[in-house]
Amino acid sequence: MGERVSAWITIGGEITDPGALEKLATAMFDERVSPEYGEPLSLENARELIKSASSAKETLRLIGHNVNWGEFRRVQQVCQELRLPYAHGWSGAGSFDAGCELWTHDGAVATFTTDGEDTPVLTLDEVKKIVEAENVGERLNEIYQAMLLARGTALPAIHLPDAGQAA
Repeated sequence: MGERVSAWITIGGEITDPGALEKLATAMFDERVSPEYGEPLSLENARELIKSASSAKETLRLIGHNVNWGEFRRVQQVCQELRLPYAHGWSGAGSFDAGCELWTHDGAVATFTTDGEDTPVLTLDEVKKIVEAENVGERLNEIYQAMLLARGTALPAIHLPDAGQAA
């Protein structure tokens, strides 16, 4: 048993694997996520949501309430297997701060503390690392770029070849 908090995940990238639509939809169904607070998606609704986001050239944004440790482990695992970049955020609890994480298609991960409103903030430890870095300007630019991605503003839209009509 862990701490349960609200969490979100924004997914982008191209779904190229033939079974990927079903794999991602099943993970979404298993994690009981939804595009808004309320009832979790059915498996069919999860498939349709992915297709709809692809047709609209949008990222796929999902949320959950009472999420164990604020992690969508199955959805995150499937995104990594399919090389779909994602940004993932969670509210804080007694044993951890609110935060966000970015996973890029090449496997890079960046994690940031947030203010609970999805705005990345720098902790004292993070500031210390910046100050001690050899190239402060370059390090700040890396952080800035990663924060943009972590907020989901720079993720590519989800894309299914042929508008994802084949499941």
